[in-house]
Amino acid sequence: MEGYKESFIKDLNLNSPKITISGLIVSKEENYLMIDDNTGIVQVEIENDLNVNDYARVFGILMEFNGKKVLKGEIIQDLSKVNKKLYQKIRDLL
Repeated sequence: MEGYKESFIKDLNLNSPKITISGLIVSKEENYLMIDDNTGIVQVEIENDLNVNDYARVFGILMEFNGKKVLKGEIIQDLSKVNKKLYQKIRDLL
């Protein structure tokens, strides 16, 4: 069984469907939210209690719907209390 791969939104590829992304929640509806990781924005289908402007990491399966990449979220982590600059520096090294 293949694990999740840390990805940037600009690099999302349907050939690696199990991914994790981290970013700022820029909008939210009942069953989905939009996450911006400073390389792009992606729609994530997931129910959650987080809010716009919260920093989060989502684990999910990347799919294509109506010509757009959509992440079917399985797990969401609240990263609001994490040092965002330090976290991004570490992520950039991976």
